[in-house]
Amino acid sequence: MTPEAVYYELMWSDDNQGGIAYAPQKFTLYLHPNVMLSTNWTTPVFQLRRDSGPFQDFLDNSEGLPICSEKMRDILDSLREQTDVLEWLPVEIQDVEVTVTRNNAEQGALPGVSESLKVEVAQDTETHVQSTHRYYILHLIEELDVVNRSLSIMGSPDQVIQPYLDLSKVGRHRIFNYKGGGDMRVCLHSNIRRALIDADCTGCYFSPLAGS
Repeated sequence: MTPEAVYYELMWSDDNQGGIAYAPQKFTLYLHPNVMLSTNWTTPVFQLRRDSGPFQDFLDNSEGLPICSEKMRDILDSLREQTDVLEWLPVEIQDVEVTVTRNNAEQGALPGVSESLKVEVAQDTETHVQSTHRYYILHLIEELDVVNRSLSIMGSPDQVIQPYLDLSKVGRHRIFNYKGGGDMRVCLHSNIRRALIDADCTGCYFSPLAGS
């Protein structure tokens, strides 16, 4: 039997069962390390269309942000170590229903398109907000230097493609990001992974991380 990994990368499930939340226009957020964002934070409003799928605890979104439900946030907070430096940035997710009020089928045949092709392009739509849910963006403020670069696959001296962790450097950390992995990567201890699975947190996929 293959031994369980000590750490896992938290990713979105690829079963296509959940919906995708879309950020407002012109929304940009960089989760840079060593920068506290909560002090000047304005809560953004994302929208999840009902026809794209249901809400998940780990919510896929147009910005690639680690967005967690309150249930998932509470589990991560309860199992983190004091050495895990992070903050939670609130975000509102609207549950919206979109109805098409007019489309090309109602306007007649499209020029240059054969009758056998059923082409419908929405002309007018109405968006109805059904409910609003509070979620949280996980911002890992500290970026750990814990990658054994000689055993990792590197894209450049500062870009880690496939990490091999030096567990002695990870120490007691339970939630972290590592240098060279990008601003939005989330690594979890196996105990947290097990707690999320036992609590039936949806939308999660856990990719094992090599290390010794």
